[in-house]
Amino acid sequence: MADATKLVDMAYTKAELKEEKAEAMSGYPSPYPWGLCLSLEKDELSKLGIKTLPNVGDEWHLLAVAKVTGVNQSARENEDEETRVGLQITMMQVILQESAAEEKREKETPAAEARETTKPRKGGVLGT
Repeated sequence: MADATKLVDMAYTKAELKEEKAEAMSGYPSPYPWGLCLSLEKDELSKLGIKTLPNVGDEWHLLAVAKVTGVNQSARENEDEETRVGLQITMMQVILQESAAEEKREKETPAAEARETTKPRKGGVLGT
């Protein structure tokens, strides 16, 4: 199993950034690929137990590190309240999962499952 503490910086290399800048329609591009952006809206935030919005620039740790790029909350008459947190994944790691065949060969016991899990984190999703 891969080392969960070894994160990979997902920023473009200098050459990739130069290429992105040449292709960008407006302004200077982000140092990170657009496909690494996440948007968590009211339902996702609620599901994750996040009740207090972060500050722009804060970092949240998932199986990746993401920078908060935007926080929006608005309310309008006769409409549901809107809440959104924009995240830019800056570092991540992909952990190889077992294939179905490997999983079938293993005997599932509480002790075997305990060996496979990492040390639990205190305080929930954001350590709060």
